[in-house]
Amino acid sequence: MRREAHPCSPPPPLHLPFSSPSPNAELVLEHLDIPFAAMNGEAGVVKKLNHNARERDRRKKINGLYSTLRSLLPSADQTKKLSIPATVSRVLKYVPELQQQVQILAQEKEELLSRINAAQGGEDCTHQETGKGKGATPNSAPSISTNHLSESEVAIQICTTKVATQNTTVDFSEIVLNLDYHGFPLINASTFKSFGGTRTTFCNLHVQVERSWGMECEALKEILLALYDQKGREVKFLRQHENRVIM
Repeated sequence: MRREAHPCSPPPPLHLPFSSPSPNAELVLEHLDIPFAAMNGEAGVVKKLNHNARERDRRKKINGLYSTLRSLLPSADQTKKLSIPATVSRVLKYVPELQQQVQILAQEKEELLSRINAAQGGEDCTHQETGKGKGATPNSAPSISTNHLSESEVAIQICTTKVATQNTTVDFSEIVLNLDYHGFPLINASTFKSFGGTRTTFCNLHVQVERSWGMECEALKEILLALYDQKGREVKFLRQHENRVIM
């Protein structure tokens, strides 16, 4: 029995749903890509603008600082249009010059205070105004002198003598705090002592005063004398109390 041969033909193609996207699907994907691209582009622009704004603010602050630094230079240098490197270089030279001037002025001030103190008696405290309070003890009565250095500055010299075994003088910190409380801020001060059976303390104070005041020197004397008088009263009270306890 013969079998008839039939020509072989390829099988029909299979149409799978995911084998090839449809034109509609490609169109949808293209539309989805457009917003993402636009958002990425806008984000880059915003980032660049923010960076430029921050950089502009930074440069503005730096220029302001250099302008302030330039304003601290002498007037002759301010008239020149100095670049930033030139400004820094000039400042580095100007600061040591200022420090040297401060040292010279401080030395001149100390010499001036010493001359004033020497002219008014120096160590001879008995020729100066002494404490008048009833409670002031003889060994704690101060000698106080004041002199105008300028319209807004006054020099004060205080000379106190006390027996070394007794503690009836006013502390330096109390003097400074009391003057500051009454509106005389301290600018500078120096103290030195002579030791022995009788100790003498010399205190030079440089304070600031209001120009509107007419009696600054007298007011300073009264304030300091009142402080020493109060100290004397406190010491006298404590001694009386100790004597009563012993008896």
